[in-house]
Amino acid sequence: MTITGRGSPQTGPVAPLAGWGPYNVTWTVNDYRNWGAPPEKILLGVPWYGYRWPAGSPAPGAATLGAGTARTFAEAMPDAEADGPLWDAASSTPWTRRQETDWRQPWFDDSRSLGLKYDMVMEEGLGGVGIWALGYDGSRPELWAALEQAFGTSAAPVPPPPGGF
Repeated sequence: MTITGRGSPQTGPVAPLAGWGPYNVTWTVNDYRNWGAPPEKILLGVPWYGYRWPAGSPAPGAATLGAGTARTFAEAMPDAEADGPLWDAASSTPWTRRQETDWRQPWFDDSRSLGLKYDMVMEEGLGGVGIWALGYDGSRPELWAALEQAFGTSAAPVPPPPGGF
């Protein structure tokens, strides 16, 4: 299984922390470090969105029946709350499913999955995170709470190193 995108042939996570084939967040960070990137210069991009796919079955990694529809966190959470959130342990990401005419599978990141990514940033001494995109949380407080829990609110901004990044 691989990281999925809008045109993926299978349902699954957008940014799996681990698992789901050779490419995932952990592998990517390690690959940059193996090429000599100093950890403090690596910013981890995290998605505040996901995809909702028409699927051929209710199983994770099911064949898609068409292109996925991008869904912001604010759009994905009501589906998860209504349909019952599921957790994919291999990728450390949430998802849900619903049977309409065909199966629908929304996969996205939430405060728990993002918190695990933020923990990795801190444990590996990475430079920080970049979020795609601020505002995708709507008026929901969970994603900001995860940021505050991971990084705090009182730290002063870190100036770029001499010579820039």
